[in-house]
Amino acid sequence: MDIESLLEKYLADRLTPGEVPDFLAAMRQPASRDVLYKLIDRQLQEKSAQGLSNPATVSEMFRLALQKAAEAEPSAPPASIIDMDVPSHRLLFRRLAVAALILLTISAGGYLFWRSRTHSDLVNSKQPIPVLAHDATPGNNKAQLTLGDGRTITLDSAQNGVLASQTHTTIIKLDKGRIGYRADQAESPATVAFNTLTTPRGGQYQLNLPDGSQVWLNAASSIRYPTAFIGKERRVTITGEAYFEITPDRAMPFIVDIRPSTTDPKNDLQVQVLGTHFNIDAYTEDSSVNTTLLEGAVRVTRGASAQTLSPGQALLAHAQGRLQLVPDANVRKAIAWKNGRFLFQNDDITTITRQLSRWYDIDFQFEGAIADHYTGQISRQVNMSRVLKMLEAAGGISFSVEGKVVRVSPAAR
Repeated sequence: MDIESLLEKYLADRLTPGEVPDFLAAMRQPASRDVLYKLIDRQLQEKSAQGLSNPATVSEMFRLALQKAAEAEPSAPPASIIDMDVPSHRLLFRRLAVAALILLTISAGGYLFWRSRTHSDLVNSKQPIPVLAHDATPGNNKAQLTLGDGRTITLDSAQNGVLASQTHTTIIKLDKGRIGYRADQAESPATVAFNTLTTPRGGQYQLNLPDGSQVWLNAASSIRYPTAFIGKERRVTITGEAYFEITPDRAMPFIVDIRPSTTDPKNDLQVQVLGTHFNIDAYTEDSSVNTTLLEGAVRVTRGASAQTLSPGQALLAHAQGRLQLVPDANVRKAIAWKNGRFLFQNDDITTITRQLSRWYDIDFQFEGAIADHYTGQISRQVNMSRVLKMLEAAGGISFSVEGKVVRVSPAAR
């Protein structure tokens, strides 16, 4: 089989155990270089609409891949991006490793995983990717809406169109996992009802608030909000994780109350905004509540402490009360879930499995300590087995699935 066919099967995770040695041998052949670079050019052209043709983005891919390839070949001298064009048999395998890593990153549904404690990566792995006996499908658009009078509506089974009417406001189920509110223009409500949108594990949903602001709700999360905004402020309350795009209204500030713990009100926070895009990660099982700002300005308050954020910054509110400003936040990682991806960057396995548990509605049980950290990205639309297989292929970890429980143990050395 030719190198292009082998590479395409590799990217699609369809290599058979018998083809793995052929693929690794072919990767080391000088003739493979042109094929790899041709595929990279094609992928960059196809993905240009997603920003992957941006020189800064591509340069960052090369930098990370060169760093990883250098780890895999310690005897080679340090390389720069320019080295990719210097003819050198000594650097050939390193360049092939770089090319394959970039292809894994930019190909449709692609992924890139390695662990930080050892120099194990997918290109150099000589072990076939294991196949798990059980699997779990990814989450999808599902949620429950609780109305002000206590009635509940299961949104994933409800038909598109009008769901209910409350205090001169009509609730409408839109397409693609969204609901919205339409006010009765003839009358302004003197009072409002409060609705609560709740997503289960394995669910997500999008909400258009009565003022036109948009909210994306991640799995195992909720938002409580009025059916109309009246008075001097717009106020909602969330648990879990949500991404906001707020309609500007300087006369009526938008305030998000965050309830990371129902048992300790001292941990409650407020995020006050005017017109902005931001993400709030407030899961109770995490060690901090993280607010990440993409656009505009927000002011986060806890008790007597407050901090104003600028775009590209994040604030970590730790359980013990400390507010920690992150001036150069990883915005792409913070909103990866909203964009349909898992993105891990030097994360421990506990952090990773928490995300997987919420999205695939499964539980993880640990059998032994795992010190490794993992870096990688993959679509949230793939089955659970693909994510677990990529982690196993990166090394240091093993999974076994029994129903809705995944047992996690250190891989045999």
